[in-house]
Amino acid sequence: MKWLKYKKKKNKELFKDFNNSLNNFIKPIIVPIVSKPVVLVPVVPVISQLKKKYLESMLITKSLHKFIKHPFQIIESSPWPFIIGMSSFMYMSLNAIFLSYGCSTFYSNIFLKVPYQLSFIVLILSMFMWWYDMIQESVIEGAYTEKVQLNISIGMILFILSEVMFFFGFFWAFFHFSLNPSDAIQGNWPPVSIESIYAFGLPLINTFILLSSGITLTWSHFSLLKKNKIESVLGLFITILLGLVFTRIQFIEFYLAKFTIADSAYGSVFYMLTGLHGFHVIIGTIFLFVAFLRMVFNYFNNTRFSGFELSIWYWHFVDIVWLFVFTFIYYWGNN
Repeated sequence: MKWLKYKKKKNKELFKDFNNSLNNFIKPIIVPIVSKPVVLVPVVPVISQLKKKYLESMLITKSLHKFIKHPFQIIESSPWPFIIGMSSFMYMSLNAIFLSYGCSTFYSNIFLKVPYQLSFIVLILSMFMWWYDMIQESVIEGAYTEKVQLNISIGMILFILSEVMFFFGFFWAFFHFSLNPSDAIQGNWPPVSIESIYAFGLPLINTFILLSSGITLTWSHFSLLKKNKIESVLGLFITILLGLVFTRIQFIEFYLAKFTIADSAYGSVFYMLTGLHGFHVIIGTIFLFVAFLRMVFNYFNNTRFSGFELSIWYWHFVDIVWLFVFTFIYYWGNN
């Protein structure tokens, strides 16, 4: 009860402060109008009604955050986390079926093909809508203070650390099976019945592509710091293009592979690591594309570019993971 009384008292104080500030804003506009008796009668009620409606709408939409003495953001409810979670679950589940039965068998079944494509489209659109809401909060509402930006950066660091542990678990499984092959796979790694992918073919090309994308992204970053928008946009565009080429080549690699995710522990670990890394490349490419659009429309400058910086961290993380995947999965694991 004490808390409710304090909250009501605080809201009244905030409303009073906001009302006073609004009066100070409207007063210079009303005074010249009300000085004319002819206009006084129709104008004053309209101004009063507009003022009342404006105050109510501002209170309802929580726009009083300017008067709240703390640097944090009041987060409103959003449907996008739930929609993205469900579409991601469906997309990854259908990906497991895709890797189990092969490309030709999967795409010949319309009951698998349509939900697979639909879940991917919903995932992409939901991500863009969530980013759109965040840009609205940052640019229009001004909710992303320095403290909020710091907390978002810390959250991104913790997210990347959780992803490191995620991949660490699959690498642990890989070394567990490869260093001590069981009798079920004839004591060999890779198993004798599996024709593994040649490391110095498409995987090596993808390695050069991904490392090159890291270089162009760094070029874009430093160009932004030097206020060179043209080079920054060009470097980021090349990075996105290289990410798309990487994804296309990996899809061709999966299509030409002679084994599936259901072929022993080797197939399971191989496709889990390379497939999940490929999924991260897709997410990173979308992340960079959103940053690219914001850069083109001048949302970034050399001092304020948090969204772009977070996408850089994520992409470099993807680069480093691929070096481990190529070294141990494609090269060391095939010998």
